[in-house]
Amino acid sequence: MTGWELRLPAKLAYSLAVFTYMFNVGSIGFWVPLYARDLGFSYTQVTGLATVYFSILLPATLASGILADVTGRPRALTVGGIVLAGLTALGLAHATSFPAIAALRGLQALGLAMILPLSVGALTRSLGVREGVRLAAALQGAGMAFGAIVAGVLYGEAGWQAVAYSYTVISLAVAGLIVASEPPPKPPRPASLGEIVEALRRAPAGVKVVLGVLLGRNTFATGAFSVLSVIFSRIVGLSTIYTGIALAVNPAVQTIAAGPSSRISRGREVATYALGVAVTGLVMHAYAVASSAPLIMAAQALQGLSFSIINVSANSYIISRMPEEVRYTAASLFPLAFNGGWITGTAIAGPFMDALGVRAWLYIAGLGCYLLGLGTLAWLHLVERRGREG
Repeated sequence: MTGWELRLPAKLAYSLAVFTYMFNVGSIGFWVPLYARDLGFSYTQVTGLATVYFSILLPATLASGILADVTGRPRALTVGGIVLAGLTALGLAHATSFPAIAALRGLQALGLAMILPLSVGALTRSLGVREGVRLAAALQGAGMAFGAIVAGVLYGEAGWQAVAYSYTVISLAVAGLIVASEPPPKPPRPASLGEIVEALRRAPAGVKVVLGVLLGRNTFATGAFSVLSVIFSRIVGLSTIYTGIALAVNPAVQTIAAGPSSRISRGREVATYALGVAVTGLVMHAYAVASSAPLIMAAQALQGLSFSIINVSANSYIISRMPEEVRYTAASLFPLAFNGGWITGTAIAGPFMDALGVRAWLYIAGLGCYLLGLGTLAWLHLVERRGREG
């Protein structure tokens, strides 16, 4: 290994990759709904953009994890994904029709699918499962918050094109830094495709419960998340800059809460995960009644705390219970279920909101999350008790 390859430690390189992924979420992901709405798209079309995006992101996320475990080349895959995501932002800067925006977001999803699971897998390899998950959770919040604020300023002052360009510049710069980094630690031995399939088939029942509940939670919650910039800017009436700040509060709190969430959840992932899911319901109802910037900020702060707990608890629970040789595949399972919930949630919520309004969906989503949180606690305790007895 040459000195040039050692310029950037693996843990720093993949920290930047996580940050870049979430910068996309905070900038492109948060603000493309407002851009589409300003172009005259219906709520069905706005949420349809998210449905297309996550329909491609979901299978590509699992495929990227499997490919990294089989080939042993997570760095090359990560760099390729970052470059693809960055270049498609150039097209999004000028797209104005639903087919064009949907196609470009779908292509961008292919690139993004190679970033987050591989980066989380690399960080847990470099730092250990709990510390790697904690750092990834903090960086996810930081990247999303920074992206939301930057995009809020740029959208208000220079328009959508500036938002898209900013992501291209950051992503290509990070891709270059990762090329100049050392690779993450290698697994004890490479995994075959057959071993990965068998590991997934034999995944502990508790892992399947966690993933199933996350799918349900996101089905309820993502109808709201897919139109947050519209809710804040067009319904509550915040300026674009204040909308950007409001969007940044959630991930900023995620960053701050990552460390405490990791410590609190140690040894009690079941209880903290259930709590995080239930609190999401309270957030949905807070969005429904919020009528001012302070109330929106409070709801966003609560959502940041809720998701920090969900993220740390679920990822630690899943990755620690899967075989070491399928680490990248295991790291893809949380985003897999997360993205699956986006598909079902946005497909249902868009037509519902066009028919009955945004607030009606928020009330239903809140109730669903309360029930899921309570059900999770009982379900996981039953599964783990049966496992100990067996």
